[in-house]
Amino acid sequence: MVPVRLDVVVKVKQREQDRRLERFSNDLRQVEAAKEALQQAQHAANTDNRVTGLAAVWSLEEAARQRAVAQVQSAKARLDEASKAAETSRGEWAKARNSAEAVRRVADARRDEVVRELNRKETRALDELALLRRHG
Repeated sequence: MVPVRLDVVVKVKQREQDRRLERFSNDLRQVEAAKEALQQAQHAANTDNRVTGLAAVWSLEEAARQRAVAQVQSAKARLDEASKAAETSRGEWAKARNSAEAVRRVADARRDEVVRELNRKETRALDELALLRRHG
């Protein structure tokens, strides 16, 4: 492969794309963790531990249920935040990927030009050699 000056830019863009992809991957993991936390909070909120007994026990169980419902709301908010962050990082990754791909295409085009020029020079040199052999 013939090196061109744009190879350095391609490497930089590739590293940026990789960093954005890693951030996107981390954000997706956070979304999955938030979904799991929401499911657990919903399960806790839907569990009814009240049994026949003293009013104080019922009062305590009702307070626990209210805390569980509040945790469900908090978990939903965290899931929304994580989802927004994932969408943002997805967009940044896509932008970095497109930028890297554009630079790669330009570098490949430049590389093709260099190869064509080298082939043209080699052909010219071989033609001159053939002429010198025939007339020399």
